[in-house]
Amino acid sequence: MYIAILLMVSLAALWLLMRYLALKRTIRRANTQLLEISAQIEENYIVKLEAPDKDMEKLLMTINEALDAIRRAHMNYRQREQAFQSQIENISHDLRTPLTSVLGYLELIDTSKLDDDDRESLAVVKNKAHYLQRLIHQFYDLSRLTADDYPLNLVPVDIGKLLRESIVGFYQVLEKRSLAVDIHIPELPCMVMADPDGLERVFYNFLQNAVRYAEYTFSVRLETDGQSVDITFENDTTVIDASDVSRIFERFYMSDSARSHGNTGLGLTIARQLTEKMGGSLSAQLIKKGEQPYLQLLCKMPVI
Repeated sequence: MYIAILLMVSLAALWLLMRYLALKRTIRRANTQLLEISAQIEENYIVKLEAPDKDMEKLLMTINEALDAIRRAHMNYRQREQAFQSQIENISHDLRTPLTSVLGYLELIDTSKLDDDDRESLAVVKNKAHYLQRLIHQFYDLSRLTADDYPLNLVPVDIGKLLRESIVGFYQVLEKRSLAVDIHIPELPCMVMADPDGLERVFYNFLQNAVRYAEYTFSVRLETDGQSVDITFENDTTVIDASDVSRIFERFYMSDSARSHGNTGLGLTIARQLTEKMGGSLSAQLIKKGEQPYLQLLCKMPVI
């Protein structure tokens, strides 16, 4: 009798062990499926049950319903984003032609026949028109970058040479601001795979950002360890704080003080997307030297 009881207990224990192992295997398989589905959320995949179990069936049914809701929300977001990008592109295209005509007519005005007040008013109108033109171009570029419709021609580029040329092109603007400029760019070639126009656009946006917010000083440093190249743009600032830096690459983001500096909230967003498409990265941080805060923008690119 004792042998029979022992045999029954052993069989029950064996059944429980087999059941336990089957459930563990089912959970591991379900976890693997979830990881695979999350990597391609747009595909209409579901988590399947290997071993029959009512409680597991209910759990996986709930998970599959949640996945379906996430998939629908993701698709709705993609559709809204695509519609938004298309609207930006269409609006930008529709505005560029008449604005070009406006700028052309403004240039034809004979300022010699205007008095001082009228010339000053005309200068304001021209500045605002050029600002609107830059804004339209940025909207258009952003829509193309987000939609992966911005072709890049990646070729070997001497990034130090291109950086020096970009700074020289900004020399008059820097001089007009009376900034103390410190440039450290080694003469030796530093080659990266990049689109020259795209990289020049990144540097232009960085320089424009520095000119807009620098108080007294601005510096550019290029350093490389043979594997990657780091380009650091640094300027003192009193209008950017830590909360701004955490959102500085968000599209359309502008701090309250940035609105009075003619900022569109798009320049650094475009710069980051261009850099990432070329295999690099952009980051920003706010540091202090004494009591003075400095904004650092870092562009990192792999060296070839």
